[in-house]
Amino acid sequence: MSDDGLERAPAEQARQSGLSCNGLFVVAIACAVVFYLIIREIFRRGISLHSIAVVFVLALVALAFLAFLLSRSNSSGFIEHVEVTSPGFAGRAQKHYDAAAAQLKALGFNQLFVFGEAIAIPRIFLVAPAVVLFRMWLRGDPLELYPDKKILNANPVFGAGDKSAYAHPNGLGISFHTALRDGTIIVTRNHKDPGTYPPNVIVNSFESNLELVWAAHQRAVDKAATAGNPVDRQASFAFYSAMVRKEAPTGR
Repeated sequence: MSDDGLERAPAEQARQSGLSCNGLFVVAIACAVVFYLIIREIFRRGISLHSIAVVFVLALVALAFLAFLLSRSNSSGFIEHVEVTSPGFAGRAQKHYDAAAAQLKALGFNQLFVFGEAIAIPRIFLVAPAVVLFRMWLRGDPLELYPDKKILNANPVFGAGDKSAYAHPNGLGISFHTALRDGTIIVTRNHKDPGTYPPNVIVNSFESNLELVWAAHQRAVDKAATAGNPVDRQASFAFYSAMVRKEAPTGR
């Protein structure tokens, strides 16, 4: 474990700066003001609106292409998994999901760790990550800005008492995850999920109360597991991180 209270998955380099993610939006506002002043000067000089639109589109394309090159040229281009143990950020994540924690504890789950996903700031220019981060910010999801050009989101992860499943609350709802010995992964969520997943990942979504969703997950696990292919009963950050990567939607 490092001095900043973060446990990294292999090849992950996120470091805590102590700067709230709100600082990033202050920078964004400053950039917007500069952009406004540039546009005002363009209008003052009488440049046509068509020319402005062309320049603007070309600038967006250039930024997107630059972000793509940056994200592929080094490890900062991938979503990295980080175990967060620093009291401040981990505490914020736990407090944010207090209601979910109470529901899960009533079902026999206990918190295992605080799971973080870090994304490189240059990837924001690819638009889709920016939309996701903006929605998370609007929901008040725990976000932190790091000095190596990354933004970290954190969620507490819980484990069933018999180590048969993980439970992961996020801004959309709660999902249950179970891995079998042969690599099959069973995921059950209490919110909509339009994603397309690898063939070894079984995903079910039920917009219902958590007790019924958990019961549905248990039935799905009982149906898939056999004596020769039992549940892989582990409860660690490293195992969960690897499982989440394997179950990622196709194209992620």
